[in-house]
Amino acid sequence: GKLRRCSVALRRMLRRELHALLEQWNNVALREREMSAACTLFAHLAFVYKHIEEDEIDYQALSTLLCAQVFLGNNHTFDAEPDLASKGTKRSFKEEAVSDAALGMPQTELFEIFARHRCKLLRALEANPKQRNEAMEAVVRTVTCTGPRVLSSSRAANELEPRSWQQHAGFRGLGRYLPDTTALEAATSEALTPLADDAHFEGGAP
Repeated sequence: GKLRRCSVALRRMLRRELHALLEQWNNVALREREMSAACTLFAHLAFVYKHIEEDEIDYQALSTLLCAQVFLGNNHTFDAEPDLASKGTKRSFKEEAVSDAALGMPQTELFEIFARHRCKLLRALEANPKQRNEAMEAVVRTVTCTGPRVLSSSRAANELEPRSWQQHAGFRGLGRYLPDTTALEAATSEALTPLADDAHFEGGAP
């Protein structure tokens, strides 16, 4: 019916037109190393996919959400504590407003998005190794500001093939990924952790 058509049109506008505009601005911010602006733009790029269903997750959604989570985990200071209430502590409205204004949205909104999609993204990564390898290389490029999420055709032609990324073996290895070129003894410190439980704060680049 009409409601369904409106829903489809809205999703198309968010995931095509708005995504393209935000990413264009974000590529400039990454190139200029404007970290605060890039954090804000990554937050809004993640928000575009807040309501995405598992069967809708394509490479664009997968790599965008991963890049956003790891970039923000490395470059934004999250100071919201979910268990403040249980500790009898409450931030003032002014403190909350200042903190949320940095990203243009409540920090808890981002926590919810990343938590909601964590298992979906993990299944998508495990189901498609080729996309997993490309997505992880995109994470490395964006978090180190050495390139955009999607390379231009000319640059892509000159790039090496993506490395093979596997989950870190051992205790708490789920959601932590390592490239095949990383030495085993350095695994703990060099794993990308886009889908680990504490990935908001621990994401890192090899």
